[in-house]
Amino acid sequence: MYVLKCLSTLLHAVPFTIVLLACIIGAGIWTKIYRGALSHHWIERFGFAPKDLWNARLEQLFFSLFFTNNRRSFIQAIVLIVFAVGGMEWNAGTLRAALTFWGIHATTLIVLSFFIIFPLHKLKTTVGKELALVKDVGPSAGYFGCLGFMTRPFPFPWPWLAAFLVLAGLLIYSFVPPRRDESFQVKRHADWAHIIAFVLGVVAGILWPIKTVSWGFMQ
Repeated sequence: MYVLKCLSTLLHAVPFTIVLLACIIGAGIWTKIYRGALSHHWIERFGFAPKDLWNARLEQLFFSLFFTNNRRSFIQAIVLIVFAVGGMEWNAGTLRAALTFWGIHATTLIVLSFFIIFPLHKLKTTVGKELALVKDVGPSAGYFGCLGFMTRPFPFPWPWLAAFLVLAGLLIYSFVPPRRDESFQVKRHADWAHIIAFVLGVVAGILWPIKTVSWGFMQ
């Protein structure tokens, strides 16, 4: 009975997080991500590239976030969705968590595609040409946005300290060379997206604040 009561509480408190996790786990099973890296076939079919947005292929914004590049990113996505998205939904409500996740995910890709990569592409830089075509997948922009949001409700000076430490970590990691199973272009695209999403999340937390934080869903 206790287990059923806990499950019922979770279903009522974090339905968006549960549905999101179910979709990503389902996509992982469908693409057999447990075997290793996501195949080129799936990346070409569902991945997002800035040029897709320039050509108004808006469906790529939606479908790309349900897939992950490899086992490591699959596990990372599950952990951070539980922690960041679940934590936000538990504390701020389903509507605010869903709007923050989807809004920051879409805004991040729009900002990255039109305001960073597009000018570099028009200037005919090598990085601009490469990043315009590189396809990436994953929900990281959304959950980093929620993570940024969740740095705000804690008592001063913890919000600014947490935001600074996470942002510093993301900036430092952006200079780390890619792993053997990861291309330089995909890593750069992801690193820039994570930084933008986290900053947008912090801004959202300032503009749309919540007063208290409880991590009861993890207890």
